[in-house]
Amino acid sequence: MPVAPDCDNPSLRKEAADALTQMYKDAKDLGYNLVVNSAYRSYSAQKKTYDDYFKKYDEVTAASLVAEPGASEHQTGLGVDLTSQSVISGERLVFGDTDEYKWCVKNSYKYGFILRFEEDKADITGIGKEPWHFRYVGKDAAQKIFQNKWTLEEYCLYEGIIPSIKENQ
Repeated sequence: MPVAPDCDNPSLRKEAADALTQMYKDAKDLGYNLVVNSAYRSYSAQKKTYDDYFKKYDEVTAASLVAEPGASEHQTGLGVDLTSQSVISGERLVFGDTDEYKWCVKNSYKYGFILRFEEDKADITGIGKEPWHFRYVGKDAAQKIFQNKWTLEEYCLYEGIIPSIKENQ
């Protein structure tokens, strides 16, 4: 799968990486060009990102844009930020305005991924809209989350904690 030029580490856990590879191939077959913009981040990489945002923005803005070190889904190897070739080449400004994004929203659950932070769910997740951030939860949980229009928090509230990823295939 293509990786954005500024992506430091495109790695994911094996089951998430395998699912993302299949999602990429299926999207590509339909003419969509997905690209990994960010995946695994170590604690120190997350701390650097966090610190950079605090230098660039005020505290409230920074805290709403990046997770504290130790609290980022990227550190689990299950969170991935996607973009498209059209964004990288400058044809589009943001992933959320692309056909690839629309395809991912409609289809990512089939591969075990969910759109993690939706604009109308910020009161539940505590994070504003991030149309690029997808989280691997396994196919069963993703399907239930998608069908019920839940967040991961709502899934955990109504269904309990997600079983081991391998059990949730």
